[in-house]
Amino acid sequence: MNSLLEQQVNQLATLRRELRALETQEQKLTASVRAQMLEHGRTVIRAGSIEARLLEVERLSIPPKKLHGLLSEKEFFCCIAVKVVDARRYVGQSKLRRIGKIERSHQLRLAEREHGPGGAHRSNTQQTAPKVNAR
Repeated sequence: MNSLLEQQVNQLATLRRELRALETQEQKLTASVRAQMLEHGRTVIRAGSIEARLLEVERLSIPPKKLHGLLSEKEFFCCIAVKVVDARRYVGQSKLRRIGKIERSHQLRLAEREHGPGGAHRSNTQQTAPKVNAR
């Protein structure tokens, strides 16, 4: 059983490395195609059965104070969402945990192992799977 799990963990690590490499390649190629389409004023490129469309995406940012001035208190609180990372700076982790809802999930983390002095293993841990249902 352990041997099979070790093989699967190694296979998973290899696949994730390959996926990261492919994602990096895809991001660079996407940026290149987007830049070329903008440069040449193209909004659609057709290549065989594939169609690439250049879309303009708009993101609206609203200062909370200005929105608060336009709405009732109840309406305002229906519109806002709390950024936990930012709130933690002002309130602290323990207070946020007391007032918030904690949803737990499991995640699998893989780390490259490094051999330290004397054959001891050290691990360089990085999260390789996104958190699910975390607030």
